[in-house]
Amino acid sequence: SEIDSIYKDSFSYILKSELKSTEPVMVYLKNTVKKQVNQIQLIQFQSIFFDFDKSDILLKYKVRLDKVVKFLNKYPQVRLELSSYTDCRGADSYNLELSNRRNKSVVDYIRKRVINPERVYGKGYGEKSSIGGDPCYKISETEHKKNRRTDFKLRF
Repeated sequence: SEIDSIYKDSFSYILKSELKSTEPVMVYLKNTVKKQVNQIQLIQFQSIFFDFDKSDILLKYKVRLDKVVKFLNKYPQVRLELSSYTDCRGADSYNLELSNRRNKSVVDYIRKRVINPERVYGKGYGEKSSIGGDPCYKISETEHKKNRRTDFKLRF
């Protein structure tokens, strides 16, 4: 019932001194924080993609990043983890370095525009999370494009 839910999110306290005590003071907590977190959890941000062998942010994806920035400024308690990837072409060590450059460019873009920039962090994973099967030369250009990306994950 509604009354049970009111008392579930409440507490009382009594102030005591050597001479006397106060009447109990009841504190009722509203459930707004829980609702806010549930709304936040429903939000997912679309990945952004990169040109072959590039780490600069393409103009067409800045709108997506600006939505992320707006969200983070609205909810300064939320942290954001970014994961960046490459397609399977190139040496593993080079792809790891390229994915880290991609990650840094996105992290830097967002950090320059948000409150508490240290809550935005990430890592490059090379071709670890590639979409498509082996061998690499059989993967279509469309699949390669899907692999050259940065994904977003909200952390609470």
